[in-house]
Amino acid sequence: VLAVLALLTLILLEMFPFIKEGYSWWVGGINYTFFYGVFLLSQAFLVHYLVKKSKISLILGSILSFCVGLGNLLTGLLNPEVVIVEAVVLWLVCRFGAEKKAYDFRFFIPVCCSVVGLGINVLCPGNLLRGDGLLGNNPFLAIKDAIVLSTQMIATFHKASMIPIYLTMGMILLYGAVRAKSKVSVTFVHPVGVSVVLYLLYCSVITPIVYVGTTIYGRCLNQTFLSQHFFTVVILFYWAGWMAKNLKPVAGIPHPYYHAMIIGGLLSVFWSMKVHEFDHYTIYCRVSLEQGYADIFQAQMVERFKVYEDPNVKDCMFNSIDYVPSILYFDEDCLEDIKGYYDKNSITIVQQKHED
Repeated sequence: VLAVLALLTLILLEMFPFIKEGYSWWVGGINYTFFYGVFLLSQAFLVHYLVKKSKISLILGSILSFCVGLGNLLTGLLNPEVVIVEAVVLWLVCRFGAEKKAYDFRFFIPVCCSVVGLGINVLCPGNLLRGDGLLGNNPFLAIKDAIVLSTQMIATFHKASMIPIYLTMGMILLYGAVRAKSKVSVTFVHPVGVSVVLYLLYCSVITPIVYVGTTIYGRCLNQTFLSQHFFTVVILFYWAGWMAKNLKPVAGIPHPYYHAMIIGGLLSVFWSMKVHEFDHYTIYCRVSLEQGYADIFQAQMVERFKVYEDPNVKDCMFNSIDYVPSILYFDEDCLEDIKGYYDKNSITIVQQKHED
């Protein structure tokens, strides 16, 4: 079950709304996409701690929670929100659950680590300088606008090629919940209320961006997409647990029927990927390589850097890059920075670039 879910998640990561900043650009690929992966890894360690009471898992989960806060503000905000909610749910289960247990206060260690990591990120001089003058919008209007914008973004993200993926994920989770229901003592209650809370958590990740009045684009758009995927999977998991516990017709379906539906779902996923193939990162890579766009781009950039690194050339003039592979984040507006770094008098670009 986990292996197939991981496969479907990898397929979803092919569908970033802003591909250029997802992987190939250092800032987008490391500070954002990578740290989202670190967030998921920290969650895995914390879940392992709750199940197995492994102190090593608690330590690793806490360290990674602290590191996530240092990566970027969006994932840094998502992390403490999720960990705090987990701590509250753990307390509710211990206090009001069928089997009352002593609350494990050690779970506050990752809570504190995630908050401290985010606090350092927010208060570091660079981010304070970037945020200077941005505050001052009405916070209540920002919350309202964030809820509206979040709904619009969910509708945008759930395009045709993604619907079969989530339907198949739901079926796989339901199958796993039905098989494991006799071994699980957790009571899944109020699925609608839980879904609303998780939806509001997703909205809260976007609220600070709306509050400062900036546009959600590029790597930030990719992070909201990843957050939406995280909360969607959690909601599907919770509904699967509730249905397995409360709906006898669902629990009574023979396992071969689940197998058939899951296989049918996987086939529909790959059919959808074929129909909407140009929505995928790998397809862009393949086209750039097969059509020679990557080779053309590399050759022209090599020639440019030969001129940049020549101390005898002070005034540089280039034709614009003929083909920029669609997966690359490439911006010729940073010529002033290049001119200063290589000690040039001027850099001139004389032709419009093309994109594959």
